[in-house]
Amino acid sequence: MAAVTASDDRRLDRRALIVGAVAALAAPLAAEAQQAPKRWRVGYLSASFAYPGGPGGWDAFRNALRDLGYVEGQNLILDGRFGEGRMESIPRLAAEMVGLGPDVVVVIGSSETQAVKNATRAIPIVMVVVPDPVGSGLVLSLSRPGGNVTGLTSAPGLDLQGKRLALLKELVPGAAKVAFLVNPGVPATSARVHATEAAARSLGVEVSPRRSASRSRRRCCCGRIR
Repeated sequence: MAAVTASDDRRLDRRALIVGAVAALAAPLAAEAQQAPKRWRVGYLSASFAYPGGPGGWDAFRNALRDLGYVEGQNLILDGRFGEGRMESIPRLAAEMVGLGPDVVVVIGSSETQAVKNATRAIPIVMVVVPDPVGSGLVLSLSRPGGNVTGLTSAPGLDLQGKRLALLKELVPGAAKVAFLVNPGVPATSARVHATEAAARSLGVEVSPRRSASRSRRRCCCGRIR
């Protein structure tokens, strides 16, 4: 059985997305900074880890802000909160982050963005690595998001699920059954599974969704697939 992991698009180049988020964040900050000196408070929430070079993009985010002239201790207060792989901690961390009163919060991931949105409707939220923000209910549309959420999407449509499956079929022509590992805690999971199953029927492939919310359980699923 061939296996493909698509629970949260972790294979994307997150550093490039983080830098893009900083660019989206910097424009309004710069406009107000011209009016009066201010020390900006920026929050950063990720379910990942804060270690240097880690997948959460923490270092890339700090460096990109520094390159744009925002320096901690001078004109910037930077608050980072990290779930360290424990998704159940995200609602608490989101509430804690909002309680700090940041000017804006940068959030990595769909469930994480939803948690912050649940905690505040006033503080601007910049989302990163969110595959389907419209389907997840985070924004009204990509062109006019509405509310207090904006940012970058990592996949501009569910048709990408079919393209992934078609690519896998090209790489493994004899594949007849594909395990599809997903995180049920991600709001867009159901839509992505349906889109993948529809594409699988046209390719003559059977898809077997494996749902797992925790990192340790996903490792167990991969072991059983092998």
